[in-house]
Amino acid sequence: MPPETREFLAILAEVAIGTVALSGITMVLLMARQDPGERQTGLVASQLAMAFAAVVASLVPLLLNTYGLPISQIWMLSSAVYATIILTLQIPRFLPRARFPRISGLSAVIVTAPGASGMVLLGANLWIRTEWPYLTQLLLALATSMILYLYFMLISLTPEQQP
Repeated sequence: MPPETREFLAILAEVAIGTVALSGITMVLLMARQDPGERQTGLVASQLAMAFAAVVASLVPLLLNTYGLPISQIWMLSSAVYATIILTLQIPRFLPRARFPRISGLSAVIVTAPGASGMVLLGANLWIRTEWPYLTQLLLALATSMILYLYFMLISLTPEQQP
């Protein structure tokens, strides 16, 4: 694996970890001040799950690279693992008896978009076996995680605090 790709994956993992830490602390402080609704709880759960998935998915290719696998196998296996993580995190949202907080409207679109793009990009990467679909999906997940955090902050502000 090229050193640039390794460095990029490490940076993505670090940024995702920072996002989880910052958003987790901020969300806990905001939720301690006010009674969170199901929408806010769903946003928190989705944002933290997405950032966690980005951390794990950033580390998988680095781990596989240490075993000396061919680069095409690294991207194929990493894509399979990442797609499995996405499915594992998305499926409970659609089960009727799941205890996952429900979200709807714009929040649902924001949360569903990276899952759908992940199935397309990572599914295609099982045959393409290159880095760009994987890295693109990682960036989409991280960007979505940050958007969810900002959206949570916006809806958590009282009307007097909103711009």
